[in-house]
Amino acid sequence: MPMTANHLGFSHPIELVRQAKLACKKSLGQHHLVAPGVISKITELIPTQSSIIEIGPGAGVLSWPLATTAKDFYLIEKDSIAYDFLKNLFKDFPHVKLIHEDFLEFDLSIFPTQAYYIVSNLPYNVGTAILLKLLKQFPHAHLMILMFQKEVADRLLAKPKTKNYGSLSVFVQTLAKVNKISDVEPGAFLPPPDVRSTIVKIEPYPTQKHSPKLITRLENLLKKAFQQRRKMLKGTLKGFFPPNQLDSLLKKFGNPKARPEELTPNQWQELATS
Repeated sequence: MPMTANHLGFSHPIELVRQAKLACKKSLGQHHLVAPGVISKITELIPTQSSIIEIGPGAGVLSWPLATTAKDFYLIEKDSIAYDFLKNLFKDFPHVKLIHEDFLEFDLSIFPTQAYYIVSNLPYNVGTAILLKLLKQFPHAHLMILMFQKEVADRLLAKPKTKNYGSLSVFVQTLAKVNKISDVEPGAFLPPPDVRSTIVKIEPYPTQKHSPKLITRLENLLKKAFQQRRKMLKGTLKGFFPPNQLDSLLKKFGNPKARPEELTPNQWQELATS
């Protein structure tokens, strides 16, 4: 029978956060999720008996319900106070393994080769960097359930020819299927942030479709093109292709005068593989 929160003397996530005695550093975009309904919305997307990695678990409000059903569970926590609290919280859970590291500096190759579910209420200031590291360096991510600042999520989800569509949209959508789960109001957090958040589901495509060489070329093309997003690609990207090849590709796409935001992720991928 799964343990309940009451075994540790709390019945609501906000009590868990208070017991952890974690100071939220607003400058780092840290806000503890305390709304039970939102927590359930995230954790219910992870099947039972899964292998899970949580990034920045903090007080463990997502970790606790997931730990009762996970097959194996890795928690990567940078903050020393949070790490010590989690170590005590999960002392009777042998399948929960704590890693005291900064995720952005952590070597992901230590994980056994298998499919992992990734979950995180991401700090606002490093959410994008964490996602990009996962997509580029961790081929074993089966599904990611991540919380971003809504402004960032809007860019991840943006469609071509819209104001939010940019290099981040193209890069992520080329490597993964991205879907919105729901927006989250500031009142779901302690302390409440000044902005709304969004839960996003990200399903990476099979890694054999994306070699490191392709990823690097795509990044270079996107950086050059979106630095001058008002200019036509036939000019800004001319130096990346043999004579006439870029013109031929743009004509094939039906838009020889295309600007960066007018191409779909699939068309960008074709440019990167040409």
